[in-house]
Amino acid sequence: NQKIYFNGRLIYNPENSKNKQYIYYQDLSKKWKQYTNKKGFNLLLKCYKKLQLMLKHNSYLINKNNLNYKKTINEGYSIYKNKTSLKNISKSYGTGEYVTWTEKEYAHLGMQRYYLIVKSFQRFSETWSLLERAKSFGILDNLPKIINFVSVGGGPGFECYTFELFIKEHYPNKKCKLFNLDLEPKWGEYTNK
Repeated sequence: NQKIYFNGRLIYNPENSKNKQYIYYQDLSKKWKQYTNKKGFNLLLKCYKKLQLMLKHNSYLINKNNLNYKKTINEGYSIYKNKTSLKNISKSYGTGEYVTWTEKEYAHLGMQRYYLIVKSFQRFSETWSLLERAKSFGILDNLPKIINFVSVGGGPGFECYTFELFIKEHYPNKKCKLFNLDLEPKWGEYTNK
């Protein structure tokens, strides 16, 4: 009865104890096991299904640009994992400022693929948690009928998708207009998916 999705990043294992049946990972190497409940699992499953559209678009962009698929993916993995710019900027500027990846690295299609894979559950679950807290403190009590939601530096738009799902569940009479502002233009293409 075990169900495995997303190359083992999302797992339902009914044989585990009740509070450990729903498992997910939000790190590159699937080292840090996270647990959720049935509702959280179903939300992450929705995120995973939406992510498939983004990954398909990523493959399309790699092929459209006549790039070697395997090489592009391998380079992207290296960029994502090694974060060499993070190390370089801290040494060269000595300011304590950090940049995880450069604009050029963010534009790399292979890196974007790994960013999509790894950050999907992380950004989704963090945003949902923040929205739950905001709702519990009454911050969302007086929402207008049409909500303009802007994610600044929003990458591929997981926050936008999370916000949309949250509003549909808790405020079904409200409508969302989602905006994703990021320096990397391809992130907007993923958001549209």
